[in-house]
Amino acid sequence: MKFTRKYFYNDDYFSKIDKEEKAYWIGFLYADGHVSNNSCECHLKASDKEHLQKFLNAIQAISVSLQYKESSNEYGFSLHSKDFIKNLQKIGFTHNKTYDNTDIVFQNIPEPFKKDFIRGYWDGDGCIGSYSKQRNYTEVISLNKELLISFSNYINQHFKDPYFSKVIITGGKYYRICLGSIKAYKMCDFLYKNSNIYLERKYKKYLELLPSNKNYINIRQKPSGKYQAYIKINYKQESLGTYNTIKEAVEAYNKKAIGIGRSPQPYVGEELFNTARMMDEHE
Repeated sequence: MKFTRKYFYNDDYFSKIDKEEKAYWIGFLYADGHVSNNSCECHLKASDKEHLQKFLNAIQAISVSLQYKESSNEYGFSLHSKDFIKNLQKIGFTHNKTYDNTDIVFQNIPEPFKKDFIRGYWDGDGCIGSYSKQRNYTEVISLNKELLISFSNYINQHFKDPYFSKVIITGGKYYRICLGSIKAYKMCDFLYKNSNIYLERKYKKYLELLPSNKNYINIRQKPSGKYQAYIKINYKQESLGTYNTIKEAVEAYNKKAIGIGRSPQPYVGEELFNTARMMDEHE
């Protein structure tokens, strides 16, 4: 460990990504920070001031203080250290990272900590919420298509389901991963459960996504009152039949899903909330 002469903080903090919190802060800075040849900066709205202080504590900053900008109601910091910035650049940071279309930073994160990088990025450029008591959602948006594709591949591999998530284009140039209902809960549970570092307000949103808000995947109630089960294969919808109960429909779905290598879904009762299409059911 060595320190800069004027400002006291750990210049070598990112020289080796060997802890959860380091991978998390790399992800968060990659979403919300700015790195140039001269500085590393990050600014957040005033209500997130404590999160920036967590970062300064992590790098053992002694003389660095957060600066308040009244015009935008933000707090931020600016670090000036060639070694500190050089370590970020070695990982893949560029001064124009917002417009970079590459996943090199994610690939440079060791496998045990990739989830933590995603959580940091999700805290920076993602959102969590509910459209109603029964409809959870979570999404992350970026100009960086390649990065989101790598996220999606990693997420799908974790859930052993090649269709769990996918990257779609929105607004003409932005890309996003958007998950609704049971997938939103599973995704947030994967990112935040048993984690030690996170943005507090995002974590609170995660806690609001109660398991009781789960929805069934690909099961709909017909006007007759019976339940149709279906599954998507190669983006085409295949009907699995019509059943008198949700339990029967779930069993039919799970039999087909397991047969083609997808994850089954739990049976959680005879209430069906998905009268409208979920955000993750894109054609």
